[in-house]
Amino acid sequence: MNRLIVLILVLAPVFTFSQGAQKLEIDWITLEKAKKYAKKYDKNILIYFYKKDCPYCDEMNKEILIDLTVVDLINNNFFPVKIDS
Repeated sequence: MNRLIVLILVLAPVFTFSQGAQKLEIDWITLEKAKKYAKKYDKNILIYFYKKDCPYCDEMNKEILIDLTVVDLINNNFFPVKIDS
């Protein structure tokens, strides 16, 4: 009986927190696909220009583009395109 209680106490947090740890990401597509889909579905295109060594771009990626509200807003309302300048 004690082993069962210990097992439940050990496994409960694993199942509880693993579902909340789901990471949503922006579904970036190519500009060509975005143009085609924008005409077909009458939806706007969001273009994100970035540079690999840009500290502001890195900060944007680490703080803003991982926020679940922002990710959900972009994925549901735009065809997102990421372009390296």
